[in-house]
Parts: sequence; structure tokens; C-alpha cells
Amino acid sequence: MSPWIYIIFFGYLVGVIAIGYTTWRKKNADDYLVAGRRMPYWVVGSAYIATYMSVSSFLGVVGTIHNDGWSANGAYIGSVVGYMGGLAVFGPKLRRLGGITIPDFLGDRFNSDIVRIMSAIVVIGGYFLYFSVQFIGIGVLFNLLFGMSYIWSVVIAFAILLAYVLLGGLLATAYVDVLQLGLMWTGGIAIAVVGINRSGGMLSGLPAIVDKLNATTPEFLNPSSSESAVAWSLVLLWIIGSLSRADTISRAYLAKSEREVYKSILFSMPFIWASGTLFFFFGLIGAVLLPQLQGTDAESTFLIMASDWAPPIFAGMAFTGLLASAQSTVSGQMMTAAMGISRDTFGKVIAPRILHRAATDREVLGITRVALLVLGAASLTFALIRPGFIFDFVNLSVAIMGPAFLVTWIAGMFWRRATKLAAIVCIFVGVIVSVFYFYNPIQLFGQLWLNGPVISLVIVTVLMIVVSLVTTPTQESLDLYDSLKRKKSPVAPIAKEGVNNG
Repeated sequence: MSPWIYIIFFGYLVGVIAIGYTTWRKKNADDYLVAGRRMPYWVVGSAYIATYMSVSSFLGVVGTIHNDGWSANGAYIGSVVGYMGGLAVFGPKLRRLGGITIPDFLGDRFNSDIVRIMSAIVVIGGYFLYFSVQFIGIGVLFNLLFGMSYIWSVVIAFAILLAYVLLGGLLATAYVDVLQLGLMWTGGIAIAVVGINRSGGMLSGLPAIVDKLNATTPEFLNPSSSESAVAWSLVLLWIIGSLSRADTISRAYLAKSEREVYKSILFSMPFIWASGTLFFFFGLIGAVLLPQLQGTDAESTFLIMASDWAPPIFAGMAFTGLLASAQSTVSGQMMTAAMGISRDTFGKVIAPRILHRAATDREVLGITRVALLVLGAASLTFALIRPGFIFDFVNLSVAIMGPAFLVTWIAGMFWRRATKLAAIVCIFVGVIVSVFYFYNPIQLFGQLWLNGPVISLVIVTVLMIVVSLVTTPTQESLDLYDSLKRKKSPVAPIAKEGVNNG
């Protein structure tokens, strides 16, 4: 490996640790958990984009496109629609209300600690899968760069990421995301240019690749009916799942105003659309120029393009960008899951109900850091086992959090009549049905793509309507719903917690 690769790589690592140390001096829980609620649109937008461009995109999505062709691009199409829709629909309202987490909103909206705890459990379980596979990707990268064993690669990568998240929380994560966005895009575009040159150039090489694929693997760009069904299934799954991405949408809490949330959406939209094109391009080039990569080996397509084809400086940018993509996703998701334990479980339930007092800033911060360590250790164990395809576990994570959250969020924000019992039933049934159909796909009306996403969504929607109509919402939940309609709502303090009904 060229010295330039190591210089760029280690320079980035020193930078993120420095940011973590600098923000560690911020002792306030508001700074640690929601970056002080004072971030401008370009920081919030960078966080959206950096979270979207995860290592599962550079490795898992690219590898799946390499193996399966256009049909795998359904995840990208669905995620773009879901990300932008979720931010536009939910983000400004969440910022208006205040709070810290999505379970925070749902628990307050339905005046129920049961809803709060169930939501936190879904967040913890769903994101555990998602950020665990990011460690797998980082381990593969370190193994390629330094020749370490896979085990040591994962362990060291885990230690580096945990250091700055533990030190600085979401304040560190927000600033690091800006740095990571620049690295990801610089590295990604650099490898795209290298791939175009390797194929023979934009005018002659890419058309030749398309012609070769049409001749040797016609279904790559022209999927059969069954492959189209898979693509549409992925589109629906990712629209539903991305609309209810708690880690991304909760970044709205970081913005200094509702206006900044809207501006961050406009800022991030072009980047998110273009990034999916990059991922498909990498898979397309890899399928023709790296045909020897099959199965899980295809997940190394981007890494091989960078290490074998690119000049050292470009390779260093690409590797560093890949590490940044993993860290940006993991840091936000680990903080979201950890706050499900510290803020939503201890701060909102255990402290007021069992200890009969408000949780202090110090307690919330301490439990958040302990939760980060525990979740990190569990995900590290999962990554060391490396049980299968990265993309499969990402899809399972999306399935777990999709219908269960989406219907509950929409009803909570836009239907005054939605009740606590309906929310409890929808979250529970949504998870069970989604996971069942994920592992037991069936055809409906002759279409495989109608199985999991649509069936789950229909069942949960019907349950929300029926149960809400036969039960009565509490006055507290109605009052909070009405506050969503006002342009300004008071921002809830972090440590001063009230007691909800079960």
C-alpha cells in the first residue's frame, strides 16, 4: 500500500478523535443527546446524507447489484423516496414539538409508557442488526488495508468508533458527519472516474459494457418478471422502512428551527439521489470487469476497484470515505438505540415511576455511555460471527421497523382520534407480521412483491383504525396532538420528566 493511503486514513482517524475530545468538554445533556438543538441546515443535511451512505451501500448494495443486476436497485429507489418523504413529513413537526427521540414522541403523543418502552425495544432491536453489519464492512476494509485478521480488524475499528461517540455523543457525531460527507463524496466520485477510465471512457467504454451485459447477462439490465417482482418488493420494503427511520428523522431535533429542517431537506436531496446512481454504477462496472467475484465476495467490488485500479491518493480517499460512511451510520444509530435505554426507559419510566423522582443530567449521560458500551459489545460479537450477506440483515432491520412504526407515526401526527391501545397493538403486530413474511414470503394475486410490505402495512392500518374507533384517546394525548398544529411548541427539557399513564 502507498504511504498516501495511510496518511489520509490516519489523518482522518486523528481528526474524528480530536472532534470527540473537543466536544467531550460539553457536559450538558442537551449538547450530548441532541447537539444543543442549534445546528444549521447544512450540518443537519450532512447528517442525513452521511447516515444514508452507509458501508452497506458501498459493499452490500454494490455487491447485490453485481450479483443480481437492476432488480437489486429497488432498495435504492425505495430508500430515496422514503428518506425524503420521512424528513419532509415528520421532521418539522418533531422539531416543533421538541423532545429527544422517536419513542419520546410516541410515548408523549399516546400518553403511554408502554408505547414508549415498546418503541424503544423496536429501535434497539432493529438498529442492532443495522449497525452490526456496518462493523462487518469496516472489518473487511481494515483487513484489506493492513493485512490484519478479520477478528482484529473488527475489534480495532469498533474501538475507534466507540471512542468519539462515547466522548462527544451527537454533538461530536454532527460535526464528524460534515467531515465524513466530504470524504465519502470525494472518494466515491474518484472511484467512479477511475471506473469510467478503466472501462474505456464515458463515450465508448460504458456503452460497450452495456452491450456486453445485454449479450451475456440480458437479465442484468432487463429483469425477468420474477426479478422485477423482487425489485418492486425491495422498493416497497425500503419506502416503508425508510419513512420510519428513527435515527435519520430524529436528526430534526438537532436543527435550531423548523425552517432549518426544511432547508436541510433541500440541501440533502441532490446528494441522496446522486449517491444511488453511484452505487448502481459500481455494481454495473464490477459485473463486467470483475466477473470472478461471486456470492459474498462481490461485496468487495468497491474495495478492489479502489485498491487495484485507483492512484494512491484516490484510493486513500475511497478507503477513508468507506470508513466514514460506516462510522456516520453506526454513530447515529448507536446513539439512537442507547437513548432508547437511557432517556426513554430510565429517564421517562424507571426514574419517575420506580424511583419517584426526575432523572438527572448526570444519570442520563452515564447510562447512555454504559448503554453504548453494552450495545457495542453485542454488535461486535455479531460482527465477529459474520452470519451471512450484509444486505440481508439490512433488509431485515428495515422490515422490523417499517410497518410497526410508520402507521403509528402517521396516525400519531395526523389523526387526532388515534389511541394508546391502537398504538400498542400496531407496534406489536407490525413487528411480528413483518418478520414472519420476511422469512416466509408468499404470493398474493400472483405477485411475490405484494407479500411482506403490503400485507403488513394493510394489517397494521386496519388495526389502527378499528382499535382507535372502539377505544377513547386520553385528554393528555389530545392536548399534545393539538400542540403539533401550533407553529411554536415548548421544547421539553431532558432531565425533568413527568409520569405518563401505562
